[in-house]
Amino acid sequence: MVSTFLTAPITVREQIYRELLTCEPSTAINKGKAPSSPICQLLTLNRQISDEVTKFLKGQLCVLIKTNDPCFIQDSLEDENKRLSLISQLQSQDGAVRKDATSAPIAMELDFYMFHSNLEAISSSAFLVPVTSIKALLSMLWLPGWSIWCMQASLTFTLVNTFSYSQEKAEDLLIQPWINWFVPSHFVGISTNAAIPETLTSQLKTKLLGGYAAGDHLRKLNSLRNILNAGPGEFAAKKLAMASKYAQVIWDCHFECMRDASTGHFTSDSVLNLWIITCRTAADHVMVLLNAARDGEEGPEIASASGDAEKLAEARRVAEKTISFLSNKSVRACEQTAGVERVQTAVRKSKALMCFRAHMACKGLGDVHAAVGYLEEAKRFEPESSEKLLKRIEELKAEGPEIVGKGQSRVQKWEG
Repeated sequence: MVSTFLTAPITVREQIYRELLTCEPSTAINKGKAPSSPICQLLTLNRQISDEVTKFLKGQLCVLIKTNDPCFIQDSLEDENKRLSLISQLQSQDGAVRKDATSAPIAMELDFYMFHSNLEAISSSAFLVPVTSIKALLSMLWLPGWSIWCMQASLTFTLVNTFSYSQEKAEDLLIQPWINWFVPSHFVGISTNAAIPETLTSQLKTKLLGGYAAGDHLRKLNSLRNILNAGPGEFAAKKLAMASKYAQVIWDCHFECMRDASTGHFTSDSVLNLWIITCRTAADHVMVLLNAARDGEEGPEIASASGDAEKLAEARRVAEKTISFLSNKSVRACEQTAGVERVQTAVRKSKALMCFRAHMACKGLGDVHAAVGYLEEAKRFEPESSEKLLKRIEELKAEGPEIVGKGQSRVQKWEG
């Protein structure tokens, strides 16, 4: 039968591929299933058909839809009038089935990320759709209930591959529909990757971003970073990772709002408040990861690298990423706050705290050279603690020159 199929003209075979491209998604009565279209089964027949189908799928400019919100998946499938045409449902409605999409020929990823403390901090694959489904996706999102959902969510566009299309044509098919749609949305955040030109990124933000008060952003951020009742360290780490992501959204999408809402008094400088909350949120995240690496034992020390190396490495990444990110951000909106001692103290102590916790992660990983470097940085920003910090530096150096030189890692220093 396969050999008979291969004797048909390529145009006929491609028409068959087109007919088999999409499938009906799961419904309320089979929430444990994640169906795929018949074309996915053809990928396993033989090499020639697999190559042809892969080439055909590349021509469809497949879009991978990701989310961290199970309700997004369920609600996307409920409305029969706005139902998406799927190449594959990558996650069942009840979450029991999850498929790997890494081998799929993906042209663009769309990440619908909901900022809610009970959700996962990282999105997972939900649907694989052809570019022709974007119109149906837009029609769905502009329904009243979805507009409310968007007000608490961000949308990230990642252009992955244009395949046989020119860059301009791929952008016209994948991105322009979002800009040309007649009803604006209210996403709290819009971001793109470097493959998408800045002009299109600007147009996407103008079209899709909602406008919110500076105070609302800060209240939401403080709510996300509240881990008093977060439970186990892993869940607290997820909450703080989400809070840091939300802080970055504010910096990237709403900085003008924060700046314009600031007044001359330092307590009302929204940019200053955002800077300090962002730094302290990340510092809390690092501390939670450090505690998790040593099984919840309290205290400032990590005795060796025998703890959970993955968590220690993540703690270091969080600290260094935050230092790099905030080094390029304004500390305040109002010049009147620059000379206020209370402001200067809050900023430099926040910087010192991040450096101190970075040193803890480095020491736990066995990179004493970097640990000493971060203690030197902490001493620079908190000179009143120099005596204690110098003592710790000497203790680390006393472990031996061969250990002090281990790794010779670069220290991420605060700029400005």
